[in-house]
Amino acid sequence: MGTQLKNDKNQLLRTLPGVDHLLSLAEQSGRFDQTPRSVVLDSVRQAVEAARTDILNGSIDTAG
Repeated sequence: MGTQLKNDKNQLLRTLPGVDHLLSLAEQSGRFDQTPRSVVLDSVRQAVEAARTDILNGSIDTAG
């Protein structure tokens, strides 16, 4: 992997919001008040992990 591509991927990875931040937003919205916190947390983790995987696999354009 070229240095520039690696740097681009690292930059994209750094733009991903943290799980705690997303969980806080979900809780503040009130949309998930009837959903167990553990379910929301698992969903947020899965979404962030999927985004990370897409970035690392090159599924997300790093050319910007």
